[in-house]
Amino acid sequence: MKFINLATLALEMMFAPRGTEMGSMIDILGVGVIIRGESGIGKSKSILALIERGYSLVADDITKVTLVDGREVIGHQRGTHPQPHGSPGHRDHQCRRMSA
Repeated sequence: MKFINLATLALEMMFAPRGTEMGSMIDILGVGVIIRGESGIGKSKSILALIERGYSLVADDITKVTLVDGREVIGHQRGTHPQPHGSPGHRDHQCRRMSA
């Protein structure tokens, strides 16, 4: 039964809709927030200020997003692959749920 559950989660992630957002993502109290905007308005300064306050950087400049189960959006950095929360490959520092 465990194999079937893990296989189902893996297949859902493999075939989930994906996209790319131009912006940096930071984890604020367990919720992913993407900071986006025009060039030169201070996005990087805002991100650095949040990191100095103890929040975690998830993705810099380009954030990959994946829609899971039609209701949950997971953001991660370029070059990583999201894993379902609770699965063996899930890494909290690379994968964050985003508020809608």
